[in-house]
Amino acid sequence: MTDWKEELTGFFEQQQPYKEEQNQKVKTISTAITTKKEEVNKFLCTVVDSALRDLAIEFHKHERKVYSFEGSEFSRELEVRFQDKTEFRYTINVHVGTSSATVHASYLARYQNGCEEQGGGALMKDNTQADITEITKDDIINDFMKHYIGRETPCLY
Repeated sequence: MTDWKEELTGFFEQQQPYKEEQNQKVKTISTAITTKKEEVNKFLCTVVDSALRDLAIEFHKHERKVYSFEGSEFSRELEVRFQDKTEFRYTINVHVGTSSATVHASYLARYQNGCEEQGGGALMKDNTQADITEITKDDIINDFMKHYIGRETPCLY
């Protein structure tokens, strides 16, 4: 019978090249995600915040109170209130991968009769899911307006 200590040492020595390869892959993926997160933060601070700020300015002109705030790490929310009741809530979420970051929007609409409607989906360009590098301020405003205006009846309380 061979010495079990030598056998164990041999086993781990055989694993070393694989372990080093895996560690390098993890470092590469981690670096890619960190870079993508920086791009996402820039996108949120410039494109998304700017779009929500423009929407808020216009809604104030129509007797709506608008609250914009950060949701999770990679999201922003805009809440439209009329006569102290939430009328519409719109959320932008960015999903981060190693090679892309995609934008998903969701909304919650409340109607006069108390019913609620929820919906949303990925922001698209040319019928494909768009990366943050392709999404503009106008794309976000247009998506918001599609859902806000497309409701059956706005709150008039």
